[in-house]
Amino acid sequence: MTAEDFRWSFHEFIMTPQIEAQRTRSILADQVDKVTVISERVVEIRFKQVLFSNLDTALTMYALPKHFYSKFAPAEINKATGLLLGSGPFKLERVDPENQWAPGQPIELVRNDQYWGPKPPLDRIRFRDITDELARLTAYRNNEADMITPAATQFVSLKNDAAFANANQMLSTVTMRSARGGIIWNCGERLGKPTPFTDKRVRRAMTMLLDREKMIRDIWRGVGQVAKGFMNPNFAGSDPTINPWPYDPAAAKALLKEAGWEDRDGNGVLENAGGQEFVFEFTFFTGGELAQRIATFVQDAMKDAGIRVILRGVDWSVGDPIRKQRDFDAMIMSWGANAPESDPKQIFHSDSIKDQGDNFGQWNSPGADKAIDALRREIDFDKRMQHWREFDRVMHDEQPYTWIRLAPETRIIKPTIGNARQYPKGLDYWEFFRSPTALPTKN
Repeated sequence: MTAEDFRWSFHEFIMTPQIEAQRTRSILADQVDKVTVISERVVEIRFKQVLFSNLDTALTMYALPKHFYSKFAPAEINKATGLLLGSGPFKLERVDPENQWAPGQPIELVRNDQYWGPKPPLDRIRFRDITDELARLTAYRNNEADMITPAATQFVSLKNDAAFANANQMLSTVTMRSARGGIIWNCGERLGKPTPFTDKRVRRAMTMLLDREKMIRDIWRGVGQVAKGFMNPNFAGSDPTINPWPYDPAAAKALLKEAGWEDRDGNGVLENAGGQEFVFEFTFFTGGELAQRIATFVQDAMKDAGIRVILRGVDWSVGDPIRKQRDFDAMIMSWGANAPESDPKQIFHSDSIKDQGDNFGQWNSPGADKAIDALRREIDFDKRMQHWREFDRVMHDEQPYTWIRLAPETRIIKPTIGNARQYPKGLDYWEFFRSPTALPTKN
């Protein structure tokens, strides 16, 4: 890895419009001005503006090996599934451009003996993608896996099974990476037509029609807590004065009427002034019992309020094009974090609506944009947290998402795997080792 690799990765890979790197480009385009090679091992990064995240960006920008990736045209890179070459503690066992890894196949990682840092204890890690929750647990019981992410219902049942719990490591902790799951409302147009959720009063009503405490009790067997917003409540930028919107069907119906939706013909379904019924499509991913139960719960709750919901179950593999094309009315979504404080522009700023950016719900909020722009430019930590809290208040008011559940990270791990510790940032797989005498880690 050289300084030229670093320069090339930014200027000729990430910033090339023909390469589908919008997720990264949306953040770096208005942040980094130029990367200059000083010597073989030294680069200079010149920033366009003073942002709190500049140092983190400098330390985490992608550095791709130019000699490998420069051989491929943008179209080849965009459709690639297994062109993964880097300098981390593990590497793909086989990188063959003519016979690449394909989704659904196991991912084989082997220790990178040229890694610059401490070598990981394990010489190999194998990941399997088993979307069906029952099949995943069955594979674990059959000793076909050393660690799984269980469904909440499975975790509760097995935690209460003394024989199983004592013979396995049962980890459950709210960490930086804990997912905030909920429903994303398409606040803009779908296929050229506005959805019912362009009005924030409608979105707030959707939230208040859902008994989220009951959802957590019945669907997740009490694992987790009602999420009040996008941020982890332990984050200093989370406004402590905000509480989750209550379950209040009467208040929700009043909001819907204020927004122009009421049962005008007495058929039990809400209509707008033009006589159009309130009907929307709810997209969820198949392959697990929980998603179907969430979808059914939403459908039943909305029916009681006079709203018809059409369920649309799709395979996870088509989720990305659906999001990029904004081809949904409402969809189950979950967000986590890979840093204690991440730049929110990528997901929530109106600039990230264009070019198939990650503002999938097309939330165009001047208040959110103002708070995001302010916090990005504030270096002082305490002052920046005040801007974060303003952003939290805007999101709470406008409800582009109905945040349902803050989920702990749950894992079931064999007792022979050591160093399975949940840090505030989550698990660190690179520390794992295997030993017949490894002691279970109690969290």
